[in-house]
Amino acid sequence: MNIDNFFAFIDYVYAFNGQKRTVDALCNGTIRFGRWAEVMSKKRRNFESSAFICYVENPNFQKQLPIYYNKLKKSIEGYDKSHWFDNEYDIKTNKRKFLEQKYHEVRRKEIINAFNFLHQLINSESIDDSLKEKEGESKCMAFSPKYDDEKLLEIYQFLIDKDFIDEETDFNDFRFYFSGRGEKPTKRLKWVGTGTDLAIFIHHFYYTEEKKWEKTKFVFDKEYNYPSVIERLGSRKKEDPFEAFADKIRKKI
Repeated sequence: MNIDNFFAFIDYVYAFNGQKRTVDALCNGTIRFGRWAEVMSKKRRNFESSAFICYVENPNFQKQLPIYYNKLKKSIEGYDKSHWFDNEYDIKTNKRKFLEQKYHEVRRKEIINAFNFLHQLINSESIDDSLKEKEGESKCMAFSPKYDDEKLLEIYQFLIDKDFIDEETDFNDFRFYFSGRGEKPTKRLKWVGTGTDLAIFIHHFYYTEEKKWEKTKFVFDKEYNYPSVIERLGSRKKEDPFEAFADKIRKKI
């Protein structure tokens, strides 16, 4: 369990004198605004992955989470009462005010994203319960029907051919788990690739899916800890095995 990424985002957002130091660097060109915004976004995504894993594995973390939930909530309320966004500034005539406003736009956006994630995490059903089928429940945690059967068959065959899922995997089982269509399987799917490859597969094909990591843990027969997918993609030395194929599928949608 890696809790460092959780606090790295909190520390970054609430760093002492953080606004002044960041805006100073933006004004003198030490850092580029786009690069800084990317770093902020990456830290928030790492924060979410860390929060989910810690929430699942550590009951003490669950008890402490409302503290940070409320901290983020107060920051959003503070922004709602502020006047940071009342005026428009021209970078040519008032560069500092322009960059201060842009700083707060990004900071506010990432705080809201982090808050919404914690809100969903805290107010969802018990994670442990959500990974298990409830007695009498007619439908398990299937992914949303994003792809039709023709595209699902292409994805299924790709995973078989590239040795990511067991070759004995029934397509009807795969179709149900990744669309909710058909009859409910009696067993989970078997992923024979690495945990990293599984995380990247979900990242490419179901990036916007709600509760995607809970569903991933439900669908497959092994438990994996999922660090930030973005971080994994950035740290891989070999070529992304799904990128080209995912682009091909997306062009058909």
